[in-house]
Amino acid sequence: MIAETGTEQMLETTTDNRPFIRLENFDLNHMTCGWGVPVAKKTILDKPLTIGGVIYEDGVGTHSDSEFVIELNGNGAFFESMVGLDDEAEEGGTARFTVHADGRQVERSGHAGSGMGRLGAETARNPSDET
Repeated sequence: MIAETGTEQMLETTTDNRPFIRLENFDLNHMTCGWGVPVAKKTILDKPLTIGGVIYEDGVGTHSDSEFVIELNGNGAFFESMVGLDDEAEEGGTARFTVHADGRQVERSGHAGSGMGRLGAETARNPSDET
């Protein structure tokens, strides 16, 4: 399933004036989820997104295995993400997060476990923008 970008009203701007779109602003009906359904700004159990004791107002709650494909159609220069297992995940649960761009893997986290806190922000530049 593919979500397409291009909706101008979803654009926000960073402090250094880079435009961006938050993941939860896309149509999450295009996201697969191993159990339940993906939820914007909450966990799949309708609780606040909490990683390492920090509550996040933005984001998407999902369950593994989950996949979301976003077609940038040449309109994206970078992709940033912050990932982690929510504090409500059962102890002993783990996950791995990957980011693919233009058909190749550009980021891969180690195994994240419940209670580990967030994994550092990941940035993947669109390979077609590299010189």
